[in-house]
Amino acid sequence: LASAALNAQGVATATITLAAGSYQIVATYAGDANSLASASDVLACVTASPSMCSASTPLLLLIAQATTRTALAVTPIPAEVLSPVNLTATVASAGGTPSGSVNFLADGVVIGSAALANGIASLGYAGLSVGNHSMTAAYTGDANNAASASASIAETVGLIPTTTVLGASTSAGSSAQTELTAVVANNGSGPAPTGTVAFWNGAANLGTATLDASGIATLAPVLVQGVDYTIDAVYSGDASHSASTSQTIAVSGTAIGFAIAVSPAAATVAEGQSAAVTVTLTAIASFSDTVDLGCASLPAMTRCQFASASLNLPAGGTVSTQLTLVTQTSSSGTGAMSGRANGTGLLFAILLAPLGFIGRRLRRSSSWTYLAGLVAMLVLAAMAAGGCSSSIKDQTVPGSYVLQITGSGASTHVSASQNFNLVITK
Repeated sequence: LASAALNAQGVATATITLAAGSYQIVATYAGDANSLASASDVLACVTASPSMCSASTPLLLLIAQATTRTALAVTPIPAEVLSPVNLTATVASAGGTPSGSVNFLADGVVIGSAALANGIASLGYAGLSVGNHSMTAAYTGDANNAASASASIAETVGLIPTTTVLGASTSAGSSAQTELTAVVANNGSGPAPTGTVAFWNGAANLGTATLDASGIATLAPVLVQGVDYTIDAVYSGDASHSASTSQTIAVSGTAIGFAIAVSPAAATVAEGQSAAVTVTLTAIASFSDTVDLGCASLPAMTRCQFASASLNLPAGGTVSTQLTLVTQTSSSGTGAMSGRANGTGLLFAILLAPLGFIGRRLRRSSSWTYLAGLVAMLVLAAMAAGGCSSSIKDQTVPGSYVLQITGSGASTHVSASQNFNLVITK
């Protein structure tokens, strides 16, 4: 292992390096010209020759593994889910430069290993779930260096932050509509956000839309013309992304379609007479279509006549037509009813006059024959009377009525209506 010269005091010292293990160390003195060889036990040299010197009793030497110390560094703290967490272990030894590998653990479970290089091992790991974790590093040791573990380091993994930006636009054409667009973006790392966006006017939910693959959600809400809205978009988040709320924007309601106006708004007419009014259509925003006109809730025997029942309404334009409401006179209906009633009585008398004569003749025959004849005569009389009464028609009844002047777009199917008060007098 080594040789060393004796000093003046007769002591020889040597420094040796041994691996961990159990050894038997033997020291021998070869002697010199004046001194015999010697040993540390009772054995002695049998001659004066130095070559015959005996060895000492073996010294049992136990070499233990060097102690080590492992330190762990974790960055970043806190971390974002799906983003790498960097773990670096540094192993120091009292017995030289350690070799081997280091295991990295999260919550006591090995998540990866790395070999030591100059006492340092590193690992990047992106599999930590959202929440709190305890991170440690364990050096496995080598032939000369004992294993060791680091102290734990607390790591917090959070959701990927997002930002939501809201915008609004109004489409052109006959069906103009306000459209809300929310764009949800992350910080540039990880996948695109998924899930839904809710659009709010204060505390009122206008609707919800699902994000597409690009993180965009759109909604065409129903807004009231002339009403001002303060709208924001709220992203609900997903398993990897945090929720976020947009800035608030101001939006004015844009109605779609047309309005109907009737002038005058009411009319009074005697039964049997007619009333003329003007119906005006006005396009709202950029609406345009051919509008078909009609009337609803008309009184009996009242006709609704438009000078033009279909009007071409241009975008932003106004068109008008005349409407005539024609009623049925009740006097003509009453006279017809009286005439028909008189005619019916006359016919009924003519049919019943011969019944006495026929009855006397039929009595001479059997009672069944007599009964059958009477029934036949009655049926003929009823048919005659019924035929006359069926020709009586309804009449316009005086009173106060609320009609609806209606319009429907032939292509857009957008509809509108306007109430009209009609009073019919005698």
